Amino acid sequence: MFSSPAFCGTFKKKEVIDIFFALSFEKEEVHISGKLLKVVAVSFGLLCVLQVSLNVSLRLGYCELLCTGMTPWQKKKKMTQRSSFCSIIGWVHNGSSLYYISSVKKSWQKSRDDCWDRGADLMIIDNRAEQDFVETYQKRMWIGLSDAKTEGVWKWVDGSLLQDSRFVLDYYLTTSTLILVSGKGNKFKKQI
Repeated sequence: MFSSPAFCGTFKKKEVIDIFFALSFEKEEVHISGKLLKVVAVSFGLLCVLQVSLNVSLRLGYCELLCTGMTPWQKKKKMTQRSSFCSIIGWVHNGSSLYYISSVKKSWQKSRDDCWDRGADLMIIDNRAEQDFVETYQKRMWIGLSDAKTEGVWKWVDGSLLQDSRFVLDYYLTTSTLILVSGKGNKFKKQI
């Protein structure tokens, strides 16, 4: 049916003409003005800047998620649940901290072990609001301050040095842990 050479030759010629016509037609229609090109370039640049800022913010959020294992929403939810649950079983909520104030007298190390068993540690008093909160209790409490490793170098249980001079240290040289004497004229005293 298509074995005739004349038919094939005519078909090829028509195809070439159609492609040439289409190319010449596109050249006549496509003409971009300089202003339009500038608008497209600026828009593309702004999209690139937006993409970079989005990538950075997502990367930071992802790093936080990797470090903590929780999203900010999950952290807030957990803190709210923990706060309401802990207040039921003897924990006291103040600001962003939770405190368990035991009525059982124990040594500093046994009190610290008890805190660890509860998923916490002895308190670190590093701001005035926390100091004011602790002063409301009229009883002696262990705090997480010690000079056990180096005599006279006071460190909190998180390893940070005692920085604030407003804490008055009256101590004896026989031990390396502190208690807080609450009430009027609050002072840290080294336990004998």
